[in-house]
Amino acid sequence: PDCDPETGRLAIPSVYAPQCVPLWPEDRDNGGETSPGVTADEIVVAFYVAQEDPTASAIGDQIAGEDAPTDEENDEYRAKVLEAYNALYETYGRTVTMVKVDATGSASDDAAARADAIKIADDIGAFAVIGGPTQTNVYAEELAARGVVCLCATGQPQELYERLSPYAWGATMASTQGYVHRADYITSHLAGKPAEFAGDPAFQ
Repeated sequence: PDCDPETGRLAIPSVYAPQCVPLWPEDRDNGGETSPGVTADEIVVAFYVAQEDPTASAIGDQIAGEDAPTDEENDEYRAKVLEAYNALYETYGRTVTMVKVDATGSASDDAAARADAIKIADDIGAFAVIGGPTQTNVYAEELAARGVVCLCATGQPQELYERLSPYAWGATMASTQGYVHRADYITSHLAGKPAEFAGDPAFQ
């Protein structure tokens, strides 16, 4: 009933409006425990919170200035997004629950990354996790080995995604895909033309 037939998405003012799907009858069997972290009533998703990096924090503070949200405000915003998600998306009789997980080591700490991944998979029992350490692949590999979807492997080579398929996902294209795009742009748009913005006249 809330579907916009022109777009095939729910009629809400957002580019993230969900696709329209038939409503799930409350008395219909949804399959119950269909995956790790999924029951008849709930889908558990972990949210990884990295340890504070002084350099990254300083850059972030410069960008956001006095308007930077506090940790408490971020938690509140995240809870509101989850509330909207549960209200708008069809989850077939289930509610998505988010569990916050604080990192136990730095972004490059293999041992901490492995321990955090095991905690998310075995102790929390998550279906999926959002975020992870950015300077080690051990985390994504451990989660994939335990059947947990990891939205954490951003900017990695295509081979990694294929090896860990279907569990490891990133927010951008694979690094090797990026190389192909950049090489294509250089050869098709830049090669043979003057480097007028190169600065030093010798480089132009």
